[in-house]
Amino acid sequence: MVEKKKFPAPPPPSLPEEAPWRQIEELTGVMRSVASKLDVLIALYTGAPLPTVITPVAPIIPAPPELQPITSRLDALISGLIENKPTFATGQKDVATMGTPEQLDDLPIPAGFKLTVIAKTGNIGYIYLGKNKGECANNKRRFDGLGAGIAHSLRVKNASAVWVDSSVQGTAAAPEGVSWSVEHNR
Repeated sequence: MVEKKKFPAPPPPSLPEEAPWRQIEELTGVMRSVASKLDVLIALYTGAPLPTVITPVAPIIPAPPELQPITSRLDALISGLIENKPTFATGQKDVATMGTPEQLDDLPIPAGFKLTVIAKTGNIGYIYLGKNKGECANNKRRFDGLGAGIAHSLRVKNASAVWVDSSVQGTAAAPEGVSWSVEHNR
């Protein structure tokens, strides 16, 4: 005769441990907010267009203590860089003598803003840019290429960091030169 073996009863059914979805969603929201701020900061730094949708994601709970210094620094950097300025400054610089570079005016430029230099539309020749008088006059060290109406933006701390020269001699009635502009506090 065959003896029947008794197997132990199976354990009662149980549910797997539930994942901490609420905490995961909260952390994801915080990370999205940090990523959005970094996208804005990178766009401002590189001169790329700002992301079309800049919506800070408000986390359900505050950022974890480890991330708080990062998010507060990013907020400060972004607000300082994208803050509108109350006015703008403009100027012009004529090149009196071809081959003798002229320095732009002494004007501090706010952090995060660019000086835009444009060759006057009436220019006949090209405008050269350099970071000092010697380099502007040296055809191997200067920036060539500003034809009439062409602009170039530079991230410099002061407009006086830019020197300009011309490829042709202008006349008293129509001097070769540039116009420039920058957003400003004054």
